[in-house]
Amino acid sequence: MAKSSVVAFRWRTSAAAQPAQWKRGTHEWVSGTLDDLRRALAPTCGSTAELAADHDPQLWACDHSGNVAPEREDIPADVLLSWTPATCPPELFRPHENGRPRAVLLFTFPPAEATEHAAKRARAEAPVVPEVNWDTMRDTSREFFAQLSDPATLQPDANGFLYLPQHPSMSMSNRRRFDFIKTPGQPTLVPLLSRALAREYVEAMLEQCEDPHNALYIHGAQGVGKSYALYEAVCRLMARPDTARVIYFHDCSGWSRDKNKAIQQLAAAAASGFHPEKEAQVWTAAMAVRDYIELDHLLGVVIPKYCRERTLRLVAIFDQHNGLDLELRKQLPWSLPERDLPALATWKGLGATVVSASANNEYYVKVAVDARWRRHDCYRGFTDAERDKWRRHHRFFDGPQYASEWADVKSLLSNWPLDLDEMRMAQQTTLAATLEKHRQARLSIMKSREEQHVSSQITNSDTSKRYNCFILDMLIGRPNVTTRQLGAPRFINKDLLYYNEADDSVRPIHDLARQFYLTGGYLKRAGSIGEATVKEVLASKIVTADTKG
Repeated sequence: MAKSSVVAFRWRTSAAAQPAQWKRGTHEWVSGTLDDLRRALAPTCGSTAELAADHDPQLWACDHSGNVAPEREDIPADVLLSWTPATCPPELFRPHENGRPRAVLLFTFPPAEATEHAAKRARAEAPVVPEVNWDTMRDTSREFFAQLSDPATLQPDANGFLYLPQHPSMSMSNRRRFDFIKTPGQPTLVPLLSRALAREYVEAMLEQCEDPHNALYIHGAQGVGKSYALYEAVCRLMARPDTARVIYFHDCSGWSRDKNKAIQQLAAAAASGFHPEKEAQVWTAAMAVRDYIELDHLLGVVIPKYCRERTLRLVAIFDQHNGLDLELRKQLPWSLPERDLPALATWKGLGATVVSASANNEYYVKVAVDARWRRHDCYRGFTDAERDKWRRHHRFFDGPQYASEWADVKSLLSNWPLDLDEMRMAQQTTLAATLEKHRQARLSIMKSREEQHVSSQITNSDTSKRYNCFILDMLIGRPNVTTRQLGAPRFINKDLLYYNEADDSVRPIHDLARQFYLTGGYLKRAGSIGEATVKEVLASKIVTADTKG
């Protein structure tokens, strides 16, 4: 097991807070990327935590006044450091000459545990969006297709990991949603564990192309691995030039709020689904787009005509479309994924519009339920085989001696990628201790998200009673929930629960969510309406003696 280091860090909860008011903490760290460290610290500083050095290319230090200062032998303990390389440098763990630890500076405005969704919306209002550089797009697209043409690119290594080329559309957003491997003089790679889920996505998208209603909604709580599996599916489809063409917008939250820029971005994303030299006519048409009318002609005439003449399927994928606020999604071109593309007559029987979105009640109801999209719900993590490959790759408690403890991990967390990664970043001396620390941290986050959900969605006494009743139905796994609790699929907290259409039931995302509700007092909240259900819950095998008490 790699030797860990204790990293000291500080953060502030308002822009006006003076350094003396900043909070302090320490984190035991082994190794990894900056995104790994950000995820590991998220339960403490909030999911909106941002490394200040992401905006500065040099390692630097500053004093209480915020003035940049060189490192000195007598540097005080409250001096703060920041950095930007793709992997954490050795300097991060090397004490100063006076033996004091270095500190990591993070920001959270305001505390994420209180207003996480509001903070996300505030950040989305004014994203830093690079201008579309067509020369760069052409070069990166050419390189992307060249790498995918090598069959070895899609062959997993011994641990089941793929090292995929970076899609050209990723250059149009400064938001880093994937891990990257950057080697000087070499193409940037995206490492990910190859999953059966990705192959399911490929088949579902191709099947949807033949459906008269071309819309497919990919849904699941944050952390189940949708985006990584979707990216693998994108690469697998684009590596089949005789089968399909893929328009891939990897992060809609990075879509410019400037209309002209937004149109250019979508035209560039459309072009990058086609080879710059072999399919130059599509690129020529895309580069000529200057307004929405020309964009509409590109998407509604030029591209579908090209694909139909060559018997190609056409898939347009928009990941994280719920990163855009509701008012913006009503306007062109931002409304295209959920309103206009699915209605294009030229795409019928040819193309599929795919939107992927993390758990979000408002978006889920408006797009997936009200619009009657076909849905591909995902609430399962790695398979056992995938999880074993993941832990072997990361050398994380790998070996037969940990078999029984890994069974406990699966039972509680259902092998969710996000949970496993957070455990790896907060590794303790034993796997059992690591799991318990993660369990406590996640229960705290679940409590915060449940409080936010109840305050925003459960707005009167009637919905409150019904909400408590179908929570009880969930605890005992009772089917046909909508016959007893009107509107259950709309009101459930989609960060923690999901609606299973197969048996008309409400299910927890994994057993930790069930544990949260069992210990959260819901057995006492439903009142007379839920009395019979309470009795059934108390009689069930799920409930422990402690919970009954």
